[in-house]
Amino acid sequence: MNSERLNELQPAVDWDARQGGAVKRWLNRFESWSLTVERLVGRFVRDRNLNPLYHTGTITIFLLVLLLVTGIYLTLFYQFGFDATYKAVAGIEKNPVGRIVRAVHRYASAATLITAAIHAWRTFFMDRFRGARWTAWVTGVASVSLVWLAGVTGYWMIWDVTAGPLNQSLIDLIDWIPGADAFIVNTLTPDYSGSGWVFLVLVITAHVLASAVIAVMLWYHLRRLNRAHWLPPAHWMWVSSAVLVSAAVAVPVGMLPALDVTERVGTLDLDLWFLAYLPAALRRPVLLWAAVATVTIIGAAIPWLLRRRLPSPVVVDAERCTGCTLCFVDCPYTAMTMGRQATGDLLAVVDPRKCVSCGICIGSCPPLAISFDGKPPETGWALVHPEFRAGAEVLYVCERHLPHATADGSGIMIPATCVGMIHPDEVEAVLSAGGSRVRLIGCPPDDCANREGNEWAQARLTGQRRPKAHESLDLARVEFDWRAPGDPPPVNVPMRFREVVPPPQWWRLIPVSMMIGVLAVGQLLLTFVPVDAFGDDSAVVEVSMKHRVGAAIEGSPAPDGAFGGSGTRLRVLIDGAVALDRLYGGSAVTVFEQVEVRPGLHEVFVVVDDGGERQMGAFEDSRVIEEREIVSITITDALGEPDPERGEDLFKAAAIRGGAGCRVCHSLREGDDGVGPSLAGVGARAAERIPGVSAEEYLQQSILDPDQYVVEGFPSGQMRADTGESLTDVELNDLVAYLLTLR
Repeated sequence: MNSERLNELQPAVDWDARQGGAVKRWLNRFESWSLTVERLVGRFVRDRNLNPLYHTGTITIFLLVLLLVTGIYLTLFYQFGFDATYKAVAGIEKNPVGRIVRAVHRYASAATLITAAIHAWRTFFMDRFRGARWTAWVTGVASVSLVWLAGVTGYWMIWDVTAGPLNQSLIDLIDWIPGADAFIVNTLTPDYSGSGWVFLVLVITAHVLASAVIAVMLWYHLRRLNRAHWLPPAHWMWVSSAVLVSAAVAVPVGMLPALDVTERVGTLDLDLWFLAYLPAALRRPVLLWAAVATVTIIGAAIPWLLRRRLPSPVVVDAERCTGCTLCFVDCPYTAMTMGRQATGDLLAVVDPRKCVSCGICIGSCPPLAISFDGKPPETGWALVHPEFRAGAEVLYVCERHLPHATADGSGIMIPATCVGMIHPDEVEAVLSAGGSRVRLIGCPPDDCANREGNEWAQARLTGQRRPKAHESLDLARVEFDWRAPGDPPPVNVPMRFREVVPPPQWWRLIPVSMMIGVLAVGQLLLTFVPVDAFGDDSAVVEVSMKHRVGAAIEGSPAPDGAFGGSGTRLRVLIDGAVALDRLYGGSAVTVFEQVEVRPGLHEVFVVVDDGGERQMGAFEDSRVIEEREIVSITITDALGEPDPERGEDLFKAAAIRGGAGCRVCHSLREGDDGVGPSLAGVGARAAERIPGVSAEEYLQQSILDPDQYVVEGFPSGQMRADTGESLTDVELNDLVAYLLTLR
């Protein structure tokens, strides 16, 4: 039915803005195609009140709550460090309860993505993303993106072989950012990252932070709703939990081998719900991330990309308004507020930024003070319709049903933005004027396009909600027809909204439980998909270097020639051919570079050049490089005179920047103890701590083995034993030299 015909049937509504244009025609087509699938679901579950598609939004929130609870449980047993993390997760997997909780956490994550995607699609084709609803749409897209990010970091937190391609995808993503080399070297390379606790702390921080931002996004997602439904009816929570626990018992997650940093992983089972991006990220990272960013931006920008004229908000007649507040109470979107007239009486005020023009407030206004066109609403009632006559049947049809030929019979059809806009007085007037019957055709219970329109219409006419119909209203001649667009009239009309299935009738949940179980099997099939991450002919030479310009390289002869001071140049030659030639500025450089090679016999030569004629052969080897092998080359400076200034930088810098992170726990102010004792004057005290041990030896021992001597008043085990592992010998000497200056 085109907008011209709709304007004839109901001239008070701007149908051109609501149903006109190519965008709306395509949305109606999408809905028609989707309803074909939804009808199959309805036939299978048999009960129109038990269609899970109507609750995908609240089921998503329940799954997020389930993820929070299971995540807190798993975190109680988590440890930080590459080896410690893997052992801790393996310990969880060995415990029967932990194994089930871990699997529920994993499977609920993918289920959250699925239900959120279905909810987003239904929101899209119902045209519930534009105008005042744009914030809900954008925060929904952001929440789904963050759920995906949290899932990816969750896989990182296991530190099994999956972490290998994840690490590589991160390296490829950030290698262009200034300072990225230092981050990679200090947190991921075996010779500089120590136990790896710093990187795992960052990963779990990202995981928790993503979860916290999701909670904030959900608050924004629902904050403009009156009576927002956070959780689904109880039976959906029981069904969802039962299916997830059954899947966890039947198909445990298990453990993949621990990550081996000396080789790239071959074929591994990937969860395509979260990690489908990895093969493309490893082979075409620029293209992949550009596509991801484009899709995300376009998805969030849909309210503006598919922009068209918005219908005007409702209009309040101040002379008729009595300040009864019913419109304020009934508005689903907090678009109505109560102000004051010049006389001091209450007056309903419309916030056009929040009004979605659903019309529910029109049906809630006893004095008939609200309309779309500013005219008295009764001037457009059905009884003044040219075709109205005694004995006529009047069909009020909600907007969502109009494109799908839902209305049947020979009665007079009156289109409505929502059945909630039909005032009880209009129904009474139609029947009093000789109308034979009134039918309200609207969305199924719990699936109203405007959230509560069908529920409020039914409650008003049955005397359960103000404005109540008069007791004289003949309800036998009023029919509530709540069904999906295009569906035939229901035999047994569901009359309750958000109905909870009582335990004695849980047998009614068997069909829908079976359907969700089948879908869960499909979900699991995409959770363990064999994928070759890197390819058989993949091998790589990795160079990690920390170097101060002018210093000699460990294991190489002292350089000849004058220092030119032009920075540090790194060259990697494979079989005599230059595979990498790069210049780095600054007096101290941290470098991470990768050179792809084909497996086979190769001669690898690494040269460091500090300008002028000062060339140093940092590495030279002729060897067979195996398939998937990672040849790790670490370049450090030879020991020279300690540098206290460099040691001060190490003291103050966090571990993520290549520092020792001492400042986090130790103050330099006298008497200002923190987690650890104040280091003010430690250079003088160090020589007196342990008889026969010099100050330099004591300080080195305190860094490398902090529990060897524990300062009185502080517990043992307070300082991490792996603090010194991330420092080179040169950095350790520089740090000790700085501490010796603290007198």
